[in-house]
This record gives sequence, structure tokens and C-alpha cells, in this order.
Amino acid sequence: LAVGFGAQSLVKDVIAGFFIILETQFDVGDVVKGAGVQGTVERLNLRFTQLRDVQGEVHFIPNGEFRVVSNLTRGWSRAVVDIPVAYGTEVDTALMQLRAVAAELAEDPHFSELMIEPPEVLGVESLAESSVNIRTFLKARPGKQHDLAREFRKRVKERFEAQGIEIPFPQRSIRISYPDSDAAPKTAGAPK
Repeated sequence: LAVGFGAQSLVKDVIAGFFIILETQFDVGDVVKGAGVQGTVERLNLRFTQLRDVQGEVHFIPNGEFRVVSNLTRGWSRAVVDIPVAYGTEVDTALMQLRAVAAELAEDPHFSELMIEPPEVLGVESLAESSVNIRTFLKARPGKQHDLAREFRKRVKERFEAQGIEIPFPQRSIRISYPDSDAAPKTAGAPK
């Protein structure tokens, strides 16, 4: 009985592996997310898939465990970069500076070869608690989206500092009111 259940699991893994390979859902070198793990495919056979995550941990996943697999590097990749600006910032000025940084990045020979299309500054994505978030898409060669996003963020920070555009941080305003003026705290030396 135990051998029968074990064989059933093995057959399930082999059949799933056969279809993964036949349909080329992913290959060695692809970055995939599935079975609760995300990483680079290092090995693939009929029975299991070996993934290495960004921490360097290696995961051996039976192919039958893949219900839904997301291939993050099939054909091209995209970095979605949200840049926060302070509420006091003129949004059109921030957009203009972001478009200038995007154009410079697209013209840089080292980074332009990583791109499939020029960066696209979409506009205001959200009004957050402490910031106005402006979204940019960077369409990149497979697996190169993180390199482009890091360089874009670095250049944006440098540009914003040079232009005096504030990248906000969480702030709180606290108001204390005293309905009864006699309950207000007295400051030493203040007139009574």
C-alpha cells in the first residue's frame, strides 16, 4: 500500500515534469515563482526542479507540486519603479525631471543594451500617506530589470537632490487641544 502511494506521487511528478519540458514552461536559467518559492532554475528533469533563491538557498521541488508557475524572465522583464515625492512638490516639475533621467538612462550605452524599450514615466500612481508616488516602467532584457531599476533610482536621487525635490519620509503632525483653559499645562516663567 505504501509503495502504491509512493509510486502514485512519483508518476504525478514525472507526468508534470514531462509537460513542463514539452511545453517549455521554463528552462534552466529562467527565474520562476511557484510552489511557494521564487528563484533561478538550476536544474530541471522529469521528477524535480532545482531552484536557487536570492539568498543562495537551493530548493528541490517535485514537479507535481507546481500548480501555477510564473516565469519572470520569459522573453522580457519589467521593473515597476514607484518614486515618492513630497506633497509640496510641483508634480509637473517632478515628472519633467523623471523623464529627463529616463532619457539619459536610455542614451547610456551600458544601460541601453539592457533595455527593450525606452523607460516610460506613466504619472501619478497613488497618493500615499506621506508622498505622491510617480510610476515608471522599465522594459528590459530577461533578468536585467533589477540592474536598470537600481541605476534609475540612483540617478533619480542624484537629480532630485540637485533640483531640490524632496523625497519624503513618514511624518506625523500632533495637535493637542485643551477644552478647558485651566487644564493647559503651565510653562515655567510664563505670565499667569
